[in-house]
Amino acid sequence: MPNQRDPNKRVFSAWVDKDELKHFKKKALERGMTLTDFISYVLAKETGYQKTEVQPPPEAERPRKP
Repeated sequence: MPNQRDPNKRVFSAWVDKDELKHFKKKALERGMTLTDFISYVLAKETGYQKTEVQPPPEAERPRKP
């Protein structure tokens, strides 16, 4: 059926300080990633988990810093 969440996905939430969240969003934006993809990437990198779907964009595709 359309518009249904992937049955393998689960909600993950955490409480963070608003300044931390602002920093995380900024870093995700710098890399041209969604916050979800950025956090998944960082956690996968830190834990050694390999998932081909979540990779940072190539350097050429990253937005330039102002």
